[in-house]
Amino acid sequence: MRRRNALGSLITRLVADGGGDVTDVIRPLPITPGTEHSYWLYALSVRDDASVSSQWFARALTAEGVPAGAGYIVEPIFRCMDALAEKRTFGDSGHPFTGAFGHAPVDYGPELCPRTREGLNRMVTIGINEGWSESDARDAAQAVCKVARAAGSRS
Repeated sequence: MRRRNALGSLITRLVADGGGDVTDVIRPLPITPGTEHSYWLYALSVRDDASVSSQWFARALTAEGVPAGAGYIVEPIFRCMDALAEKRTFGDSGHPFTGAFGHAPVDYGPELCPRTREGLNRMVTIGINEGWSESDARDAAQAVCKVARAAGSRS
């Protein structure tokens, strides 16, 4: 994990150093203060006001020799867990979904958290691994910056 963390942190720093013409289009996902990222995937977010989609960005990045995927998961995690999506609870109380014990009913329907869905759709992921060299990480960051600048020139 330490190696991936160092590589991911390097990519983040280099992308941020790319300047406004890069960060106006794409940004590395934020890291909660006091935590470390595992970087089992390196994730970027195409800004919602960018002139390109995550699909366009991922295809262009792949064409630059950095295999990338668009989006992250089809459904947000709260829709994937049976306990939430199917309202399966312990026993037969139905709590918290039924509003038992005076609480309002809870529904984890598909319309919940539209910004989460938007965020997932704006993601671009790059599969980094411990076998990457520092040069590989620098090449990936350079490709991200090149594609972001090309995307920015499309506006």
